Formats: sequence, C-alpha cells, structure tokens
Amino acid sequence: MRKNIKSKITMLVLFITMALGIGLSVQTPTTITAQSVSTTNSTFTKPTTLEQLRVADPNELATLDKFDSREYGIITPIRNQADKPICWTYATIAASEASILREGISNETNYTLKLSENNIAYTTGVRDGKRDPLGNTLDDTWSGNWLQGNPIDYAAQMLLQWHGPINFGTFYGDDYYGTPRFYLENFVRVDSDDENAIKKVIAQYGAVTFDYRTYGDDYIYFNSANADRFGVSASDHACAIVGWDDTIPKDWFTYGEYYSNPASRDGAWIVRNSWGENYGQNGYFYLSYDSPIANIFAFDYTTTDEYENNYYYDGRVTQGAVKFTNKSTAAIFEAKKSTTTKQELIKAVNVGLNGLNVTITAEIYTGVSVDPYNIHSSNNNPTNGVLRETITTTVEQSGSYTLRLKNPIKVEPGEFFSVVIKLSNPTNDAHIYTSYEPNSTNDLTYYRDGDSWYNTKSYNSADNVARIKAFTVTEDRQDQVTNDISYANISLDNTKYRYGTEVRNPKVKVEYNGQVLIENTHYIVSKTEQLDPPQENSSDNVIVGSGRITVKGIGDFSGQRSTGYFILIGYRPDVSSFGEYNEYFNQVIMSADASVNYYRDIVLPQGWKWTYPNDPVKIGVNEGNYVDYIGDDALCYRRNMYPVTLTKSSVETPKIDITTAKVNVIGNNFVYNNANHTPKVNVDLGGSILRENIDYILSYSNNIHAGQAT
Repeated sequence: MRKNIKSKITMLVLFITMALGIGLSVQTPTTITAQSVSTTNSTFTKPTTLEQLRVADPNELATLDKFDSREYGIITPIRNQADKPICWTYATIAASEASILREGISNETNYTLKLSENNIAYTTGVRDGKRDPLGNTLDDTWSGNWLQGNPIDYAAQMLLQWHGPINFGTFYGDDYYGTPRFYLENFVRVDSDDENAIKKVIAQYGAVTFDYRTYGDDYIYFNSANADRFGVSASDHACAIVGWDDTIPKDWFTYGEYYSNPASRDGAWIVRNSWGENYGQNGYFYLSYDSPIANIFAFDYTTTDEYENNYYYDGRVTQGAVKFTNKSTAAIFEAKKSTTTKQELIKAVNVGLNGLNVTITAEIYTGVSVDPYNIHSSNNNPTNGVLRETITTTVEQSGSYTLRLKNPIKVEPGEFFSVVIKLSNPTNDAHIYTSYEPNSTNDLTYYRDGDSWYNTKSYNSADNVARIKAFTVTEDRQDQVTNDISYANISLDNTKYRYGTEVRNPKVKVEYNGQVLIENTHYIVSKTEQLDPPQENSSDNVIVGSGRITVKGIGDFSGQRSTGYFILIGYRPDVSSFGEYNEYFNQVIMSADASVNYYRDIVLPQGWKWTYPNDPVKIGVNEGNYVDYIGDDALCYRRNMYPVTLTKSSVETPKIDITTAKVNVIGNNFVYNNANHTPKVNVDLGGSILRENIDYILSYSNNIHAGQAT
C-alpha cells in the first residue's frame, strides 16, 4: 500500500491452506480506502524520505496518526513459510532487515537484502560448543528437530552470539551456520501494554516482531481480543509490525457470525505476515489495538568490522529463573586474542536486562586475580583488579544493550578482566537476564551479596549464568615481543576428567607463531591439583577439583603461561574389592564363612564401614545392611552407600598366614610435598599375587615427613 493512492480490494470467498495446515476461510468483501496523513503534533512534519526518517525524533514519529515503514523502502518483499512451523524466524528476519535498511549499514536495497530464516531456526535448535571460537561455552550443546516453534527471545539470544544472520540460500554441508553478514549489537523487548512505546520503537527500528492468537483465516482486518470465547487464548503465530493507523474505524473489525469480534476503539497495527503475497492485502493485514500481543522485539545491528571477538558464558538460549534484583552482577573473562603482532582491546560490553527506565552502570576491571578452575572460590572477586572505566546509560525498555567504551582498554594474553554491572530503576525491580546452564563448568559469572561475591550458578542451586558479554578488537602491536611463552597458544587434549575412573594426565600442546614447540627443549611442564568438593552432589557435572598446568619457557624462550582442567564428581568409589557388584541394582554381593556371627566380624577395606555393624549374620542369605564409603574423598563421589547381599556358609574356611609373603613397593623415589604418600604394593605368596582388599588390606604410617615410612 502506497501513500495517497486509493485502492479498492474485494476479497473472494475461497478456502486455502496456510502455514500450519489450518483451513482458512475468507471474510466478507471489504473496501479499503487510503486516508490522508494527520498528526496530533501540529509542529511536527512527517518525514517523506528515508534520509529525513533517519534524523527524525522517534518520540515525535510516535505521535503520528499513521506511520508505515513501507513508504521508506526499508521493508523487504513478503515471503511464504509454507508448511514450515518457523514463523518466529520469519518475523525475526523481517524486523532485522527493516532495521538494517533503516540504519543504512548496508548498501543493499529492500529488493536485494535477503537474509536466511533457516539460519535462525537451525542455529537456535542445534548448537555445537565449538561454534564459540573463544571456547568459553564448550558445554553448551544441544541438537534435535530445528524446524519447530520457539520463542522469539531464543532467536535474539542466538543472534547475540553472532551465529547469524547469513544470506538467504547459504548452506554449509549439513547445517546453516556460516559467516554472519552483520553483528547484533542490541535488541529491545518492548512492554506489550505500552502502545506509545511500541510505536516509538517501530519508528526507530522500522519494524518489530510480535506474536498473537490467530485462527488461520485470510483476513484483512482482525481482532483477536476475547479469543478465549472460542476455546483458545494462547499466542500461536508470530509476525512483524511495520506501522500503525489510528484512523481505521472500529466497525471494520466485524465479520460474520462466528468470527464477529467487534473492536472497542479505532486503530490497528499494520502487520506483515509470512503466508505469501496472496494472503490478506498483498501479504499484510490490520490487527486491532484491542488484540493482545506479546514478545515485541526490535533488533539493532552493526557491521562486522566493528568488533572481532565476543566473550560470553551464556551459550544456552533458555532463560534462567533467578533475577538477582538489586544485586550487582559480573563476568570475568580470560583475554585470548593478543599475539606477538596483535594487541587485543576491549571495545564494548553488553548486558541483558529486564525492567523499564533502567540505569545501567558498567565497570571494567583488568588484572583481576581469579582461579578459573574453581569457579566457586571465595577469592574470585571481580573487583580485585584495576578499575579502568565506568560507563553509565539509561534505557527505556527491557532488552540487551551494548555500551561502548570511551577509550578501548588493552589486555594481554592470559590476563583476566571483568565487567561489573549495576542496575537501578524507579520501581526497584530491574534485574539482569540469566541463562539456564546445567551442563557447563567454567562459567565465571558472579553476584554480590553484602561484601562478598558468589558464583551465580550457586544461587539456590539454579545453575543460572549472567548474560554479560564483552566485545573486543585487535590492532597492530607497537611493542616488540620475542620468544615469550605467555603469548603462546596452550591447549590440552582433555579439559575434564571423571574422578576415580580416569587417569588425569593431559597432553600439552604449545604453539608459538604457528610453530609447535618441543617439551624439555623450549619449555617445561608442571602440574598441580586441588580437590575442593562441594557438599552437594546433585548432578554428574558437579566440579570436585581442578588441575593447573603451567608451561615455562627454557632455552631460547622465556615467560610462562598456565591452563587447566576440571575434575568432575565420580560416579562411585571402587567396589570391586567386595567381590561381585550388581550394576543394575547398585548392589554389593558378598560371602562369609561360619566364623562370622556379626557384620562387624567382616573387615572392610580402608575407608568403608558397615551401616549396621552389630546386626547378626545368619546362615544363608542376609539382606538389609549397607556398606558406606567414608574415605577422605567421599564427597568426590555421587553415590557412597550400597546395599549388601551376604551369603553365609555353614563351613568355616581356614585362614592363610601371609607373614611369609614378599611385599614390593611400586616406586622408590618419594619427595616430601606435605602430603600423604600411599604407594601401591605387590604381595606375592608362594608365586601367587594376592588381591588388595580381598586377601589383604593396606595401612600407612609415618608417610608424610622425610624419613622412613611404613
């Protein structure tokens, strides 16, 4: 529809099938006549060109009785989602293309700019952690049917990870990941009850997404208010709003007997649908202001040469439940992109938030001291570095916002920097967005309670991660760096080990300016470990300890750099010494001879005890008792108690004297390290190798300090 052109459209009665396979019936014939433009602001002149629109005040544009982004050449042609249930991606792309063209960050036109809806659906529904080039979200992976309905919020969160948008038709093997055409810098989530705010954001960005309740009909004027009287009330379709018209009479929203749903007031949103040009009025329809709408998003992009690197931990698109209202939150990142020839600089930070008229204060610290492999350490304080810059701004709506630094901040490889966020608003309900991260282990996001900082995942054990990001660039270095290991790329073949079942001996690879260095020629490696199990063992992803690998330059190389790995909670302690273990029932099966009268008569391996040691043991099968692991590392296992089936024989088995056995200690060079040394031994009795905890048990003494241990 073009301005000042009168058109008359008569709808024919027909039945067609649209996006979700719904039978669509057409409404009664309707005459549409374009109206003259008016405004409630007599001092404001409506822009007539795109150039004028770009400099116009969105607040004044929102006072217009009519506004239609199609008049400015920023709305791309109607598309048809056909039988794909991904209307939310079509709405997202429609709003994105409008914003890009309105902003003028591309030299394309509304007829040449065409971005991919499949990219949005695929990258939201399928994620490999390796898609994050900085490796901060390796555990945030999922897959499944990506051709399905999803909240538009999921698309917004994915686009902030810069996995899209890509050009329409771009296809890479078996997926729709690719090089993004633009970087999403901000998204705005508009209060659905504030019509003036919706108008303002449409005028500012060209279009917004929304969802509503549709009946699948081919209509031009529609009112979905009171949808529950038809037995339905939830939103089931997403579209884009490209303008509004306050002058459409309310009586135009009355059609037929079944669909009669008269509006209470004049006016409607101009809606772009994704059911092809044959739908409605060339693919558009008018939705009464009475209609409930939700999930109103606008997108703000920048060019891909604005930033290079995106630091974040919130790889999952699902929203977390924790709000952290009136609490400072922070994210700590390890700088990874400075090299011997390139200097990395922090250029901007981004925060996701909920609330109206929110003041954001962002503080950036460098040189932060942190243990990245013990995310719950009380020493991990985001403010213990050097405060480099403080930025403050105020935003009107919920969303995710980028704050650009006045002066980019240099960071060196391996240096930790933090972004500390404080939110406030007049209603004291502003809070940060979080993501639900049940599988990740390295999320360094924190909240402040009093004078202390705590990892956000620990709050009510909700596994929530703050949606805070940092955007960086690199530039040519001004200083000279030569053979400094701190600028090397250090990688391990494994960054997670399961306690009790895996040998923790990661292989180290060191690359310097593309050259793979040689251990003991260019560098040496040292390793330290620390166990610090929490009291809870609610999942297989609980971290019970960590290891630190330090690479130090030798020969022609100087400097050092560290990396590390996580130790995950073990499934169970070693139960093989009890004889037989039933995996299905998690049950220990034991036998005893006639000399055993009570469970306490059976000596258990070191670290184990009977739950009921004084219960009697009868001849035959005995059940109802348990073995309980109470060793020093008991908290490093998810399960420590096991039911026992004990079969007692009526015959007493003679004991074998092992005092003549040969005992050989495995290893003979033990260095004092202020820890217990517990070497393994071989016990040979007459040529037969005895079994520990079955034929004998071990105990140690005097095995800490220098000297002779037993």
